[in-house]
Amino acid sequence: MPSLTLATARDLTRWAAYRTAQEELPALVRRLIHATTTTATRVGIPAGDAVQIGGYDGVVVIAEDHAFVPNGASVWEMGVTAQVATKANGDYEKRTREQPVSDWGPVVPAETTFVFVTPRRWPGKVEWAEARRREGVWRDVRVLDADDLEAWLEQAPATHVWFSGRVGARPPGADDLGEVWQDWAQSTNPPLSPALMFAGREESRDAITGWLRGGQGDGGTTPSPTLGVESESPEETVALIAAAIQSLGPEERIAVLARTVLARDADALTQLAGSGEPVVIVCGFAPGDLALRAVRGGHRVLIPRVRGEGVTGTLTLPRPHREA
Repeated sequence: MPSLTLATARDLTRWAAYRTAQEELPALVRRLIHATTTTATRVGIPAGDAVQIGGYDGVVVIAEDHAFVPNGASVWEMGVTAQVATKANGDYEKRTREQPVSDWGPVVPAETTFVFVTPRRWPGKVEWAEARRREGVWRDVRVLDADDLEAWLEQAPATHVWFSGRVGARPPGADDLGEVWQDWAQSTNPPLSPALMFAGREESRDAITGWLRGGQGDGGTTPSPTLGVESESPEETVALIAAAIQSLGPEERIAVLARTVLARDADALTQLAGSGEPVVIVCGFAPGDLALRAVRGGHRVLIPRVRGEGVTGTLTLPRPHREA
C-alpha cells in the first residue's frame, strides 16, 4: 500500500527560507490548535497580510492540558529567520518590557505563558526556555521548533495533509477541502461561488454544515458517525461539501477545515482511519466497509451516493431550480 507522503521537520526547515513562510506559519499554528484542542475560547492568531499588524503574533485561551498549547492564557511570538536565538531574545525582551492590551483584555505576565515558535531546528531551545523561566516574569515559557511542529502535525492528519501541499509534499489520495474548492471554483469564468452551488438548496447546505459541526444534519444534537449525500456524482458531492465549508464564517471555516480531509481512494482512507486523532473524512468514492473501519477508529465519514441508490438516512440534494 502506498504510504501518504507528508511534511516532516526537514520540509519545515526548508520552507522557513521562503518569504511565504512568514505569513503562513501563523496559519499553520492556528489550524493545529483548532485541530487538536476542544476547549479553546480564544484563538487570535492573524495570518497572511494581517501579520503586519502590531501586537502579539497570537493570543490563545484554552481550558485543557495539551502537549503543545498551554492551559489557560498564552501569548505567542513566531519567527522564520535562521537567527533563531536572536529573534527569540528580541521578542521575549519586547513582550517582557511592554504588554499590549489584547482584544480580550490586559495581559498579566504572571498569569500568562509566553510561547515562541520557529519552523527551524533549534538545539538550544530547552536551555533558552529554562533560563527565561528562572527570571520569573511569565507564568511559563515554552519553545516549539521544527521537530515539535512535526510531532504536532502527526496529531492532526487533516492539517498535516493541508500543510504538506503547501510545501510541495502533496500526498497522493488525500487533499484539503479548501484547495478542492479553489480548484472547482476556478474552473469557470467568472469563478463559481458557494451561494451559486446551493441556490435554492440552502436547507441542504445547512444540513451538511450542521453535520460537519457535530450534529446529525437534521437539527439533532447527537453526533452521527456517517452521512450519505446523494447528488449527480461523487465529484459533485465533494464540491458541494467544499462549498458548504466555504459558506461558514472565517474562524469557523478554519476550525472545520483543520479537522476535515478528503480521501480520494481506499489506500488514503485506510491510513487516515488509523490516525489516533478523530477527523472528518470526506470520501471521494464509495468506501463500502472501509467506512466502518474509520468509524470504529473514532472518525466520522461522509459517503457520496448517486441518485437512485435508495440508502436509508441519505441526504438527497435536489437538482437546482432554474429560477434560483
